[in-house]
Amino acid sequence: MATAAEIRSKLIGSWSLLSSRTELREKPSDEPTILYTIGEDAKGIIAFSADGFVTTQLMRPGARKWESNNLLAGTPEELADTARHFLAYAGTFDVEVVDNRKPVVRIDITLSSFPNWLGDRQERIVSFQGGTLTLTPPSFTLQGKTAQPIFEWKRMEPRKWA
Repeated sequence: MATAAEIRSKLIGSWSLLSSRTELREKPSDEPTILYTIGEDAKGIIAFSADGFVTTQLMRPGARKWESNNLLAGTPEELADTARHFLAYAGTFDVEVVDNRKPVVRIDITLSSFPNWLGDRQERIVSFQGGTLTLTPPSFTLQGKTAQPIFEWKRMEPRKWA
């Protein structure tokens, strides 16, 4: 089992979203029904910095362009459409491995486009398989079924500077 410091070191860098899905099950043995809450073609970036900060942006493609190019001049409908297509949050993070269980990244949210998350501490189980990072938030109940969100990420290639 890797230590918290080893997991933290592997997280450092920028990651591109491969897949965002929620698996719905009535019983743990059931085949899941897959729900793509931000779309099958969702885009996203998560970046973990060496000094302990994290930022995440998730986008559902297809937001309508605004009538105006003025960021402050969106209509209520344009603003609502934008909010349905984008989620961003940032804060600090740490990693913990307790009693040889799966490692957990804890994110203390200080900025969020969803105001209910401000001040929250959120947890994600961390796993690495080849070049894929999987972050698994806690499950919850949706439509009477167990819902398990799963986010898969691939490390982004370092940017080439001229």
